[in-house]
Amino acid sequence: TRLPTVYDVADIHVLQIASSFSGRCARWFERMALKRVKLLVVTSPWFYWEYFIRWLQVPNAAVLIENKVGFSTVNHELRRIPTNRIAWNGLLRCQVSATVLLECLTKSPQSLYLSLHGSLDRLGELGPKLLAQPNCSYTGQYDPETLGSLLATSSFDWGVDYADGKNSQWLLPNRLYEAIAAGIPLIAVDGTATGDVVRSYNIGVVLPECTAQAVNHALEHCHPETYALWLRNMD
Repeated sequence: TRLPTVYDVADIHVLQIASSFSGRCARWFERMALKRVKLLVVTSPWFYWEYFIRWLQVPNAAVLIENKVGFSTVNHELRRIPTNRIAWNGLLRCQVSATVLLECLTKSPQSLYLSLHGSLDRLGELGPKLLAQPNCSYTGQYDPETLGSLLATSSFDWGVDYADGKNSQWLLPNRLYEAIAAGIPLIAVDGTATGDVVRSYNIGVVLPECTAQAVNHALEHCHPETYALWLRNMD
């Protein structure tokens, strides 16, 4: 068109990074379209660095518009001592996360208490298995109005997600911003955008790998002084 075109990118679809003929065709069309685009909008800078620069080699002008939370910041002044309570909220779809957390709940039942907020449909049979554990609770479907107060009852927010491959690795998910607004340090994993943010701002745990052993080790070695520092950095 004659009007300036803005290309708004909230996710990188699996087709865009597929090595198949269809994937190569999709990237070719995208390169052609980007020649007519005046401004590229991304919700994560990793989309720009890793996909548009490295994969497409199209250095269009870009602006970052981050996700927003749907609730006010929660007052967490009275919660300064870390516990083993972990909240997992949003679209619960990561099979790896569910498997690891289930292992923690079953093999080391005293190691953590898990609170689930959101949709369990994508977890398949792992969802009922999690809910069957006495140290796991479910508060219902995702509700932005009550999410802040629900998260505030936990000490950590689970920020690991492998469900969408590279997209999950590069995105900055809603739960990152929700955890910050609720004043809850995050548990992320190395090699992801979320992990880089958590490490850069020192606002939680960055696991070297997503395993039950790594989760248990992190919780066992979380000192009150370190947790208090994470909270101050979160502020």
